[in-house]
Amino acid sequence: MTLLEDSLLGNTLLEYAFHLNDWTGTASQLLALLSMDVGKKIASSPRWPKTPVSLARELRRIAPQLRIHGISVVFDRNSERRLITLSKTNRPKTEPSSHVNMSGLESCVAVAVDGENRDSDVTRMPAMS
Repeated sequence: MTLLEDSLLGNTLLEYAFHLNDWTGTASQLLALLSMDVGKKIASSPRWPKTPVSLARELRRIAPQLRIHGISVVFDRNSERRLITLSKTNRPKTEPSSHVNMSGLESCVAVAVDGENRDSDVTRMPAMS
């Protein structure tokens, strides 16, 4: 397994890579946005980041592999706060399922929800802007 296959956060970001617009905000804002999108079952999983610090740590860990899949993660700091910028790099020319092993996401989701099917609970993340 790769780092992305082990990461619910990484798989969530890969799932929405084609809909991702440039987004800049704090780790708190990103955690709130993504947690709301993935639903209560995934957000309550022990494998989902619970704090902004754990989200930033996980993003730093998986950032190199996200770049391979066309998602750039940049950490910046100004005098007021620490910012994270997510943006597309070389947008893949094919749909995610043809170049990303989405079975990793399915197995992560299955583990996270104790084997329950959550297809009916899935809501799509709006384009990040």
